[in-house]
Amino acid sequence: MLELKKLSKYYHDKQTVVKALDDISLTFENNEFVVITGESGSGKSTLLNVISGLDSYEDGEMFFMNQETSYFTFEDWERYRKNHIGFIFQHYNLIESYTVYQNIDIASTIAHPHLAAREKTVMQLIEKVGLKGKEKQKASTLSGGEKQRVAIARALAKDAPIIIADEPTGNLDQKTSKTILELLKDISKDKLVLLVSHSYETTKAYATRHIRLADGEVISDDKKRQKQTPVQKTDLKSEQLNFKDLFFIGIKNLLATPKKTLFTLFVALFVVGTFALIYGAYVQQANTESSLGGFRYFENPNRIMVTNRDLSAFSEADLAYFESLDGVQTVLPYDTILGLRAYVQIIGDGYQFFYDGFFNHPKTIQNSDISAGRLPQNSNEVIVRMDEFDLGDTIKISIEIPMRFGEETDIRIYEFEVVGKLTGNPYPPVIYPHADFFEDDVIRAFGLFMHQETIFFPYNSSLGNISPSLSLNNELEADEIIISQYLARQIKNDGFDGDNLVVGDTITMEILEKLSLQPIEADFTIKDISEDLGNYGVHISLSEEGLVHLFDDVKPHQISLMVFDSFDANRVLDQLEEVNVHSLYPAGISDPLAQIGQAIMNLFLGFLSVIVLFVMYFIGYMALKNVMEAKRKDYVILRSIGLFKKDLNRLSILEILMVMFLAIFIAMIALIINANIYAFLPNYLRYYQWGNYLFLAVLLLIMSVFLALRFNQRIFSRSVITAFKDQG
Repeated sequence: MLELKKLSKYYHDKQTVVKALDDISLTFENNEFVVITGESGSGKSTLLNVISGLDSYEDGEMFFMNQETSYFTFEDWERYRKNHIGFIFQHYNLIESYTVYQNIDIASTIAHPHLAAREKTVMQLIEKVGLKGKEKQKASTLSGGEKQRVAIARALAKDAPIIIADEPTGNLDQKTSKTILELLKDISKDKLVLLVSHSYETTKAYATRHIRLADGEVISDDKKRQKQTPVQKTDLKSEQLNFKDLFFIGIKNLLATPKKTLFTLFVALFVVGTFALIYGAYVQQANTESSLGGFRYFENPNRIMVTNRDLSAFSEADLAYFESLDGVQTVLPYDTILGLRAYVQIIGDGYQFFYDGFFNHPKTIQNSDISAGRLPQNSNEVIVRMDEFDLGDTIKISIEIPMRFGEETDIRIYEFEVVGKLTGNPYPPVIYPHADFFEDDVIRAFGLFMHQETIFFPYNSSLGNISPSLSLNNELEADEIIISQYLARQIKNDGFDGDNLVVGDTITMEILEKLSLQPIEADFTIKDISEDLGNYGVHISLSEEGLVHLFDDVKPHQISLMVFDSFDANRVLDQLEEVNVHSLYPAGISDPLAQIGQAIMNLFLGFLSVIVLFVMYFIGYMALKNVMEAKRKDYVILRSIGLFKKDLNRLSILEILMVMFLAIFIAMIALIINANIYAFLPNYLRYYQWGNYLFLAVLLLIMSVFLALRFNQRIFSRSVITAFKDQG
C-alpha cells in the first residue's frame, strides 16, 4: 500500500538546516497496526505528517499504490488526504463549536457528499466509540478521552484505508488509553493503522509491528507474522462538493458560533448602513433640482401645475387618473389655495409682526421631515416649519390681509393647535393644515377670488375693470354685499341716469374666469355703503356664503399634482408626456449657477462614496480580523480532513456573503420602516431605483469577497501542519 524509498525531510531556520528524516525506507501493508516509537525529536511525528500529506518531503520517494507521489500537484495531495487518510491528532483538533455529531458528520460530508444514509452511519460510529447519548453535546465540553473518541470516529467516518494516530493516548489516563488502543486494534483488521507513541510497552499487546526511530533514521523494524489482506488499487478521483453541500456547511458554521456570527453581522450592518446612507445622499443630490427660488411658486418643491391644452375643465375621471400616477401624493383641483398668503401673527410684549408664509398639503410630508410631533389628524390641527411655535401652542393665521393688533376685525382668522414641527429652513414659514382645509368651500372661493386679476361690474362706470379688495362679513345674507363709498360713486346704476348707487340697489358682479376665459356672474343687493371700507378704495364685503355663491359654477381648469420633491416630480412629468396637457414644475426651473453648484456637489458626494467604501473595507477587515483568526483553526481542521482549497475558499466567501446578504436585508427593512412608519434617518430609500439597489448590493458583495480572499491567503500560504503550528 505505502512504500518509502530513501525519503528525507529538512527543516530550515535562519542559520541552520535540520534533517528531520534521513533516508527512510519502509513498506506498509493493509491490516497492519504499526507502532512507531523514539525519543523526542527522533522524527516520529514528522514521518506521520509526510505519510499523511500534511507536510512535504525533499529527497527520495513515497509510493502510494505504486504511484510516485513526488509528482503530485497541490490538488493531488488534497485528493490523497481526502480519500485515503484519516488522521487522529494528539490534541484532537476538533471543531470546538461543533457538536459530537457535527464533528463526525462533516468528515463524512467532505469524503462522501452524496452518501444517502449518512445520518445512520454517523450514529453507528458514535455508538461504536462509546459516545451514544452525547451526539448533541458541544466538543468544547467533552473530556480528553471523549474528544479522542470523537477524533477516532471522525477518522472512521471518511472510511479511509489509512488511519494515522499521533500519540492518541498521550494525554489520557490508563483506562481510557486501553479503550482507545483496543478500538484502534479493531480498526486495523481491514485498514493500515500507524500510531506514534512514547512508550511501546503500553501498545505492545496490540501492535503487529514496531518501528524505532532515532535522529531521523530507522534503527529497528520488528514485524509479527500475520496474514495480509490485499488492497485493490485506487485512483485519486473523488466526489466533488456542490454548492448545496457548501451552503449547508456554511449555515452550520454560522449557527455553531452565534456570538461570532452576531458580531460579524453587526459589523456588516455598520458597513452596509454607513455606505447606504452616504450613497443615498449622493443619489438624492443627483436627483434633486436646483430651483430659482425667491418666488412662492418656485419655493414650493411639491407642486406640478397642470392645464388642458385647450383650457377645458378637468372631469372627475381626469382627476382620478392624475391621482393614480406613480409619485403623485394627492391632486388639488382648485390649486389657487397654494397661492394664498398666510399671515402668521406673532405677538410679543406690546408689539406684533407677521410672517408672510404659504400653505402646503400635509400629504407632501415624509416621515423623515418631522422633527417633533405628528401630522394633523383634525381640522383644528396644524404642522409647521417655524421656530417661533412649540408643540401645543395656538397659532393664529389670516389670509391675504394681516390682522390688526388689538382691534376687532372682520377678517377671517384661523386658529390651529401646533401638533408637529418640520425640519429644514424655517423661512419662509410653511403651514400644513389638515387635508380638510383644502376642501373647504370658503378657502376654495377665496383662492379663486384672489387669483382673478379683474372683476367687472356691468354698468356705466368710469372704472371699467377693477380689482377690489375683499373682506368677509357673516352678518350678511348670501345675496347681500357692502361696498365702499368710492365704489358706489364710480359705478353708475342704469336705472337712475347716472345717479350713484344706493342701499337696496342690485348689482351684478361678473368675473372673467382667468384660466377658462369663461365669464361667471352673480347678483347681489347692496346692504350698505360703508365708510369703514374707505372713501377712496375699491373694497367690497361679502358673507362666506356669498363668496362661495360667486364661484359655484367654476370648474377646475388648473390643478396641482402634489409630490414629495423634485425626484418624484421628474417621474410624474415623464408620465405626463403621454397625456395631452400642459405641465409646469416651477421648482424645477433651474438657476445656471445653482446647476454648477449641484454638479460640484454631485462630484463631491460621488468621491466621498468611494472613499467611504474603502474606509468601510478596512474597518470591516480590522473588526473581523479577530473573528476570522479564531475561525482559521476550524478552516485548517477542515483542510486536514480533506476539504479542498477551492472548496474552502468558496466556503469562507459563502459564509461572509450570507452574513452580508442578511445585513443588506435587515438594513433595507430598517430603511423601509424609516420611510413608512417611524423616521429616524433621512429617507434616501425613495430615491433608489433597481439600478441603485443592484449597484449597492454588488459593490458590498464584491467587498465581502475581497475580505474573504484576504483572510484565505494565510490559510493556504503554508502546509497544513505548519498552519496547525501557527495556531499554537
